[in-house]
Amino acid sequence: MKKEYKIFVIADTHFGHKNIIKYCDRPFKDVEEMDKALIDNWNSCVNDGDIVYVLGDFSFYSKSKTKEILDKLKGCKVLIKGNHDRGRTNTWWKNVGFIDVYSKPLELWVGETTYILTHEPIEYKDVKELCGHVLHGHLHNNKSTDLMLQAEYHTCVSVECTEYKPVEIGRFYI
Repeated sequence: MKKEYKIFVIADTHFGHKNIIKYCDRPFKDVEEMDKALIDNWNSCVNDGDIVYVLGDFSFYSKSKTKEILDKLKGCKVLIKGNHDRGRTNTWWKNVGFIDVYSKPLELWVGETTYILTHEPIEYKDVKELCGHVLHGHLHNNKSTDLMLQAEYHTCVSVECTEYKPVEIGRFYI
């Protein structure tokens, strides 16, 4: 009997980043409350075996604290590095618990849909040529249309836009 697994995306968790609460008007009193809510929300929808693509800006913590958080999160985690992740090597990120790490956008086929997974949004002309839909972070609670991005091709999955939890984009069976 085949088992069902899900594919999720999330961006801009900013674990350990105290100032993001103020910058993005996050509804948390402090970083400890934010971190706990993000972990609880993640684990309320993700199961072991599911795949979660993290579209950048995961953690501001040390290696040991970042590993501690990743160990608490369900699923197989893949990182597409964001602007705040690029100071650390792919090996560093794998050593804390990501099963794979990408420094550039990743193309992912889910059923009949092609997704381009990236931290920063890709310009419309490039997306149209790729015939895909861009799932991105980086904008936080700013709207894609504020930056003249074509909404039909771009979806921001920063936590401020996803109720602070991963968003399911597909299912697969093994």
